[in-house]
Amino acid sequence: MQITWNIQKKRGNFRPCLNYSLILESFEKKLAINAIQIETLIPQIPNPHQNYCMPGENERSP
Repeated sequence: MQITWNIQKKRGNFRPCLNYSLILESFEKKLAINAIQIETLIPQIPNPHQNYCMPGENERSP
């Protein structure tokens, strides 16, 4: 399995964005394993729908 990831951050008060992709090898595809679920321990930030945060407001998760 090949995992590639990239974090993009615009200048200013914009939040960073994580993009990732998974590429399965041929033998992994032949295994016909069920789809994976990704669980994270990263806490959810307030107002995640906004792609920006003003200084002092919602900069970090509680």
